[in-house]
Amino acid sequence: MVVIDMTRLNPTTPQAAVVANEAVYVNSTVVSKHFKTSAITYDLFNKPETGRLVHKMTLPVILAATSGPQSWEVTTSLSPLDQQMMGWLPSKYETGFTWVNSLDVHPTEPWITTTQQDPYVRIWNYQTQEVKRFCLGVRELQVTSVKFIAREKWIVAGTSYGLIYLFSYDPLQQIRVVKAHSGSVNSLAIHPNEPYVLSASFGGDVQLRDYEEDMEIIESFSARNWCARCVVFDPSGATFANACGDLIKMWNVDSGECKLILSGHSHEVTCLEYFTREDELYLISGSQDRTAKIWDCQTGRCVKTLQAYSPVRAVCSHPDLPILITGSYDGSLRLWNSTSFRRERIMKFDVGGVKAIACLKGSTSRIVIGHAGGLGFAEIGPE
Repeated sequence: MVVIDMTRLNPTTPQAAVVANEAVYVNSTVVSKHFKTSAITYDLFNKPETGRLVHKMTLPVILAATSGPQSWEVTTSLSPLDQQMMGWLPSKYETGFTWVNSLDVHPTEPWITTTQQDPYVRIWNYQTQEVKRFCLGVRELQVTSVKFIAREKWIVAGTSYGLIYLFSYDPLQQIRVVKAHSGSVNSLAIHPNEPYVLSASFGGDVQLRDYEEDMEIIESFSARNWCARCVVFDPSGATFANACGDLIKMWNVDSGECKLILSGHSHEVTCLEYFTREDELYLISGSQDRTAKIWDCQTGRCVKTLQAYSPVRAVCSHPDLPILITGSYDGSLRLWNSTSFRRERIMKFDVGGVKAIACLKGSTSRIVIGHAGGLGFAEIGPE
């Protein structure tokens, strides 16, 4: 496994040597000395050369200096548009990587978008090892959730201020900003077929909006005084599930009616994912109670409880392999057979708490892990 560590300016380089309007190239840390650093492509959206090694994650950056008080910005682009959209980071962020609290993988391009408890949205190219990022404009806010809308070449991002931003990433420009919630946006979900985005908030409400109609609200759903922690559509888009406290509610998208309430966790539910088993629809939920549970979506019955022995912060269903993955606060991953629900393997990494997991497109065995120190990649194929 390769862990992307924080990138820092060489301490032997005096800051005075960096002058205004001058770009200084620095390399990010490569954890394993056995990996080779390849040539750099400066356009994030260029197609990578075929045959490029993927078992590494060296992230080149540019350090740009200001002529005013020292404040450092890390980016791979210094175009006027990016300068205007990104602004400058407060000095407290100069150490680089912070906790990755959400991520999404593009369905066709080799990109991962992340939020990291700061005002920035980042797009990582995991083939060319480049990163592009932009600021949402207010230094005090945190970007809390992010999703690709691939068919529109857009990104939707939720913030700690209850704002939802809609951006085009090609070209990079802001499309729409709405004040959606009174509390922080905890989670976003994109409908698989319709132009809908779901948002769940700290204030307890879930909203369904149409991103093709200026983010017009279609329906609002109440979690009844509970923080709405996460939302997810089922693969058909007919229903969605949201976590509120130790309960899970399943809603009909068209009618807006709550069809099932799933009860069984003894502490807050933190993450959800749908999957199919023998052509039947199931839901896996992770909780602070150190378990993950498997639910039959037709009956609402819990069919299996998976013991994780640490609060579960992320769950993932592999699209090609019969594997469910749970990620925990202690930095461990557990792989479960999605047919028998038996534990297949435990993978423990010294990376801090796991917050997000996703499968890389075009690979049947590689996953990306968002954790307390940044991003990690792991092989989950046969041992």
